[in-house]
Amino acid sequence: MLPSLRVGGAERVITTILNELVRDPLDLHLALLQREGPFLDQLCPAVTVHDLHARRALHAAPALRQLICRLRPDVVLASAFRINLLTTLLKPALPRGTRLVLREVTVLESLLGAGWRSRVLSFVASRAFRNAHAIVCQTDAMRSDFQQRLRIDHDRLVTIFNPVDFAALQALSSEFSSPFSDDGPGPHVVGVGRLDRAKGFDRLLRAFPALLARSPQARLWLVGDGVEADSLRTLADELQITNSVRFVGMQRNPYVWMKHADLFVLPSRYEGLPNALLEATALGCPTIASDHPGGTREIMTRLGQSNRIVSDLTAWDEAWFERPAPAVLDRARELTDIRHVAEQYRRVLQGDSAIRSAA
Repeated sequence: MLPSLRVGGAERVITTILNELVRDPLDLHLALLQREGPFLDQLCPAVTVHDLHARRALHAAPALRQLICRLRPDVVLASAFRINLLTTLLKPALPRGTRLVLREVTVLESLLGAGWRSRVLSFVASRAFRNAHAIVCQTDAMRSDFQQRLRIDHDRLVTIFNPVDFAALQALSSEFSSPFSDDGPGPHVVGVGRLDRAKGFDRLLRAFPALLARSPQARLWLVGDGVEADSLRTLADELQITNSVRFVGMQRNPYVWMKHADLFVLPSRYEGLPNALLEATALGCPTIASDHPGGTREIMTRLGQSNRIVSDLTAWDEAWFERPAPAVLDRARELTDIRHVAEQYRRVLQGDSAIRSAA
């Protein structure tokens, strides 16, 4: 179950996993609050999609319960905090024997907020999530956070990294020639993601003049759309860098930009586990990430790239632009290749309690 298949990390991950799981003799169903989004076109037809016609998770409760009672699935996989809350609160009203697996996608700090709201959500979640048979966390740090802050039993928590379909990325990134070929020698710096505060693209814009001072032909390409699109354009005007910044909007295939970029920058304020960073790495693009809460430091350390977590985006060290060594790509494939990740999900969905860590 998901809110929709609009563009986003959780939607991309679930679509990728479902498309891999159809290789098995499984009867797969996908329940959406709203049946919409570009990933619908990428979902394998073997997956049956159900539209719950709800604007918010709470409004979907009657339709979701009715659907589960009609289908009587062996296991329900829910993804996104509010949907996870809804599903676990419904557990007493579901058919006996229905297993619930939750997938959490970001750090608790951003989910729970602060003050009384945080205390109420923590109280409700800590009790509701006890109805889950397993909770999939994207990193060990997230797993530890859920165990400590929500007092979730360690045996219910599983670490599985987000999947990367290496073969599909290579094919998609080769669909078109370089988007930078008609826009000067660069260097061409790329940021990919939702244009909202959490993704920190304002910080990248503020850091970019320091690179322009050294390399006047540098270009910054922001691939994505969101609520801060207009304010980011205004900020570029204020910084007098508009002529060097390209807002290309949401792209069905952002991988062409990643493949040909001289540098991918992740300026986020927090992340669960950044899909775009994993994908850029898989395509051999040099990457830099700001130091922030979440799973970015953990995955970069696993990849042998911890030196690419920086506290100052204005440094623009020449070493940032060096492409990753083959060992980095080998490790990325070992940790995140779709077949490896799908097998881990397959084991969790089947109730295998032995799996506890992605590596």
